[in-house]
Amino acid sequence: MILKGTSDLGPLSASTNFALEEGRWLRLDRISARGLGIVVDGAVQADLARPLATGALHAASEAPQTGIGLADTTLRGPLGLDVRLSSDEARQLVSVSLRGGPLSLAQGGEEQLSVAGLSGNATVSNVFADPQLAATIEARDLLGPVNVSNARITADGTPARMRVSLAGEGQGDAPSTLDAGADIMLAGDTVRVDLDRLAGRLAGEAVLLSHPMRVISSPGRLEVSGLALTVGSGSLVLDARLAPGETAASLRAEALPLRMMRALSPAAPAHGTLQAELGLRSEQAETIGNGRIGLREVGFDNAGPADAHVDADVSLRLGRGMLLADAAVAGPQGSRLTLAGRLPARLPAGGMKPVVDRAAPIEGRLGMDADLARLSRLLAMDDQRIEGRLVGDLAVGGSLASPNFQGEVNLTDGLYENFVSGTLLNRMTGRIEPRDSRSLALHLDGTDGEQGRITVEGEAALDTEGEIRTQLAVRADAATLVRRDDVTATLGADVKYSGDGSPPKLSGRIESREIIVRLVDRLPPSVVDLPVTEIGRPRAYRPQPEEIVASVALGLDIAVSLPHRVFVRGRGLESEWSGALRVTGTSATPQVIGEVALVRGTFSFAGKRFTLQRGTVAFTGGKKIDPLINATAEYRSSEITAFITLTGLASAPEIAITSQPPLPESEVLAQVLFGKSSAKLGPVEAVQLAAALEALARGENTGENALDFVRTLLGLDTLAVQPSRSGEGSSVAVGSYIGDRVYIGAEQGLSDGSQAGTLEIEIAPGVSIESEIGQATGSGTQGALGLKWKWDY
Repeated sequence: MILKGTSDLGPLSASTNFALEEGRWLRLDRISARGLGIVVDGAVQADLARPLATGALHAASEAPQTGIGLADTTLRGPLGLDVRLSSDEARQLVSVSLRGGPLSLAQGGEEQLSVAGLSGNATVSNVFADPQLAATIEARDLLGPVNVSNARITADGTPARMRVSLAGEGQGDAPSTLDAGADIMLAGDTVRVDLDRLAGRLAGEAVLLSHPMRVISSPGRLEVSGLALTVGSGSLVLDARLAPGETAASLRAEALPLRMMRALSPAAPAHGTLQAELGLRSEQAETIGNGRIGLREVGFDNAGPADAHVDADVSLRLGRGMLLADAAVAGPQGSRLTLAGRLPARLPAGGMKPVVDRAAPIEGRLGMDADLARLSRLLAMDDQRIEGRLVGDLAVGGSLASPNFQGEVNLTDGLYENFVSGTLLNRMTGRIEPRDSRSLALHLDGTDGEQGRITVEGEAALDTEGEIRTQLAVRADAATLVRRDDVTATLGADVKYSGDGSPPKLSGRIESREIIVRLVDRLPPSVVDLPVTEIGRPRAYRPQPEEIVASVALGLDIAVSLPHRVFVRGRGLESEWSGALRVTGTSATPQVIGEVALVRGTFSFAGKRFTLQRGTVAFTGGKKIDPLINATAEYRSSEITAFITLTGLASAPEIAITSQPPLPESEVLAQVLFGKSSAKLGPVEAVQLAAALEALARGENTGENALDFVRTLLGLDTLAVQPSRSGEGSSVAVGSYIGDRVYIGAEQGLSDGSQAGTLEIEIAPGVSIESEIGQATGSGTQGALGLKWKWDY
């Protein structure tokens, strides 16, 4: 028997050999099924009269790298499940064994959880009469919302009453452990959970259940009673009931240490306590009540003894169709934030969804006076620095359907620095103020620490449907936004962000003023890169980068112009490039199309200077950004013209060495380096030739350029030491741009009278006029004028 079909989750298929004997004995042999990324095989024999069955089935992930998919959820990695059917007199027995790992669980393309190892065993006896379950599942090295070294879950009982236990140990600087036990009872649509054991530590804080807790859930009803926890020196007590037409809740928290939240997120406060009190009740078909929240001495890792911590108080009142809120936050150096307001909202008794009257009056006021430098230290921003003073008041009136904003907030002496990218925004001033009755406008202005400028103009508006619409425009004028050892980038930009659509969109243009790429990622020759395996480190399966897709992405439409002064230097390369790119798609899956082409350049290798004749880097818009490279460098001597060609994808380029007249690769290098055949090389020269070939294959240079400091000091665009044009001795070549389209260069040899100068003026893209004047001993002054036309194909 063969069955085939399709579903919205993919194709399905199953096949088996079957036989029915005496109308009672059913045999299914060579069972095979595939679908959803799962493959099943096995054989089963059944006595339909009793009924009892024997046999075995094995299920596994068909392709671990692709995974098992269900809707937008995917489980990747090896996973196997064995089911064995047997009988004991008149009772059906089922035993299950589970083995897997490393595994990765992704939702919407984004990894949510990874598990290094997963195992489990379960037995069900008397399946068709009075089933009894005993199961154990163990997992190790879980990485996700909570990082767990090992966890063990056991279950024992019947479907109507099950005893469940959980034990685990967490990862992190502070120890986390958990030991819990509960009885779970099922009666019709009602589930009851009696938690009678819970003890452990969260981020170093002791947690203990001091009173058993009961949770009862049925359609439309939820009841929590008797919860009493001791956490460190604090406590938490909760009783709540939610039913049709009825709401009742009482919560009280005293001195709960916020440090325990670090078990969920390392960005949580390192110290501080939480106090809270909440009371809700039903009155005339509405939920009314009061609540308060207090935070005391909240601080993070970087808050030193000289820094005050943050204190906050929030009070809430619900009733008579109105929600009232009042909050005050006190920070270091007199920083403060106050919030007060009223919102026309009511919560029906027994409901969870508030009802908001959009036509009723609203009131709100926000006041702030904050020292951003002190606050940023409280937020433990190790790789960033923020400074400035934020002062102002904003008020809102009218209604949600027709709001009215007043007031303003000002930023003075602002500074932002990112230590990773080297971005510096200095002397920043900003203002938030009403643009009209329904929108707020943002203006921000600053410099890059030097002559470049950055401005930001934005708007947040409330439309008639109550949705917030945002627009943001960022402009940069000759701003150096990247300052790293490997890259320095000075850019002009006009980029706009629009939050009106779905997805939100980022569009505009970016034009380079100067980009310098330094090829510095090379280890010293004495350092050997060894493969390392860390014993004891979690080895959870990780998807390849191209498999991961962000759950939220921005639409992209950005034109990138690289007209001049894109310099790539290092490892003997001294080059300038230009081009144009367009970035579309989304921030999760960007599509880059365009080309970057060589303007001029040289490549110094083993003491010899190659001239770059052509070079292109083409982006074709594939799923993976991996451009095509095609570059050729030429070396000329009286005996040979040698070429080094680099072609192929950037991820796997190929290097070829050719010549005119044609010679083998080793012969070409021998002629270039020593001016003679490899057969005539001495032992030392042969070693040098082998080292040069190895260095070229590894992308290294045997004579590193040491002129970067001098080039920067003199403000030049190019500076190189190279063989002189006469072929005798060496010369120093310098060059610099005068404006965007005029390039002036000069060359000075070591001998008297060996000077040369060049002038290049671009009159159109790819078309330029070149003028050259030089002087050589015995030849006098010579000059030339030409038209240069370049067509990249």
